[in-house]
Amino acid sequence: MKLFSIDGKLYRTLELVWQVMELSLLFLLGSVPIVTIGASAAAMFRVRFDMIEEGSVPIASRFRSAYLRALKRAVPVWLIMVSGFVVLLAAYWGAAMLTGGNQYILMPLVAVGAVWMLTCVNVFPLLALRPAMDVPIAMLFREAVRAGLGHVLQSALMVCALLAAVLSVAFVPWLLLVALLFFPGLVCYARAWLIRWTRVESGAAMAP
Repeated sequence: MKLFSIDGKLYRTLELVWQVMELSLLFLLGSVPIVTIGASAAAMFRVRFDMIEEGSVPIASRFRSAYLRALKRAVPVWLIMVSGFVVLLAAYWGAAMLTGGNQYILMPLVAVGAVWMLTCVNVFPLLALRPAMDVPIAMLFREAVRAGLGHVLQSALMVCALLAAVLSVAFVPWLLLVALLFFPGLVCYARAWLIRWTRVESGAAMAP
């Protein structure tokens, strides 16, 4: 029957589910040391871009090679991202304490935090588009800001999806396993296609 053939919808659907799970598991495995989360994310996106360009690829071996290439650049990028969030949270908390929660003071900090989040969802896809990983970090973040503000709707939807996943696990703890198995891979699939669709070609934009 066509449904159960190798070209059938069932086979393609199961293959897609497996690819998402494999990418998610590889991302989680590469993120175990915590400081390598950025390298793991960049490798995951690099594999997805390879899949878009070439079709079927050996996911595990491509991930490993991309992960090793990304370590040097992605670890400091990840630390900058985390430091940015820590600084913004500390500034918000301090301003709230000093001003008694004055909204006129806090809203600019919220706006800066929103821009930072829009930027962060684009950093690792853009980093993954450069196989050589030789883009200066300042230029990488500049392009990520441009992508976030230039395609604010797509970036904001991705931020909302990330927040929804975190909140769903917080309120429904048994969803944690499902989130771990599928969410990183699904985010990678969605963001990679959006990057290609909006034609954010960092190879040209970020050329030294």
